[in-house]
Amino acid sequence: MEKNRILSLSKTACRLIEWLCIVLMALLVIGFFYWLIAPDQLSGIRVSAGVETGYGLNGFDFMTADHSTDTVSLSELSGFMVGWIVFRSLFFLGITVLIIRKIMLVLTSIDEVKTFYGSNIKHFRDLSLLGFIAFIASGINFSYIGGSMQITLGLVPGPLLFSLACLVLAEVFREGKMLLEENNMII
Repeated sequence: MEKNRILSLSKTACRLIEWLCIVLMALLVIGFFYWLIAPDQLSGIRVSAGVETGYGLNGFDFMTADHSTDTVSLSELSGFMVGWIVFRSLFFLGITVLIIRKIMLVLTSIDEVKTFYGSNIKHFRDLSLLGFIAFIASGINFSYIGGSMQITLGLVPGPLLFSLACLVLAEVFREGKMLLEENNMII
């Protein structure tokens, strides 16, 4: 059977994104420990004074000549706040890596012509659960800067739509599995 170019390209893109996330996670951990040792060295990185909800890390900006009044230097933040920023970033990068690994399992099974088997149904349900966890986590954020605490709640539709799409695909694959089993019984 001829290799499907779209599947091959998708698998390559997933591997690249997975490695990029892993490299970013390593850089965050190294950066955090570097911040613990020498926080003044990271004064060029600025964080938005207001927090936003969303998937991933929002509010980072590298220092330019024009210092905005609504940003704070990373070196001015407390250890708790920097820890929260690193934890939140690692959490979303980790969720992304888990999602990509599940997608790789589905792509591999399709490439091996094992499309409508029970494992893909489970993978899509797992993807839906990961999307729902990302939806909940992306709707909550807080900051504690300069003695002022700010909590932000919001609805981020992207992860929820991803979760619902994965549930629909799980049902499509379940129906495909039932049709495949019926077809095999007839033969």
